[in-house]
Amino acid sequence: MPPNAAQLLADVLALPAEQRRELVAEVLATLDDGPAEDPDVVAAIWGDEIHRRIERRLAGAVQVLTLAGGARHVARGVECAA
Repeated sequence: MPPNAAQLLADVLALPAEQRRELVAEVLATLDDGPAEDPDVVAAIWGDEIHRRIERRLAGAVQVLTLAGGARHVARGVECAA
């Protein structure tokens, strides 16, 4: 890492967390080479996904875990069924 980049990193890390979050969001936005997502399209896709998950749950096709139960599975290295 060039010295000026190392200094920039040190300066950024010295900022309060909220300012770092804002800065990271701005930098990441410059890395997106694709077209901007249409918020209505994204909302529709997520709406479809939510309905699909609800239907699978109501049909008994998925196992529901509590947060504590899921954490135990992760701690034991057990894969949760998708």
